[in-house]
Amino acid sequence: MRTETTFVMLSGQPLYKLEVRPTTGTFACAVSNTVNGKRLDDAKSTYPTPEAALAGGLEQLRLVLGW
Repeated sequence: MRTETTFVMLSGQPLYKLEVRPTTGTFACAVSNTVNGKRLDDAKSTYPTPEAALAGGLEQLRLVLGW
């Protein structure tokens, strides 16, 4: 596991994986379901810092799940 990877745990299980990745001068956050591997993020979204990318990925996950 890379330090850029964060898991969202529900009932003690890692159900969602967020991976902060560098892009051209910015960062992105790949959000995926760990059960079926389906990507849940908007692949075109970029952020100025790794911290902002993680926050943006969490926000995208929240919206997809309707939380």
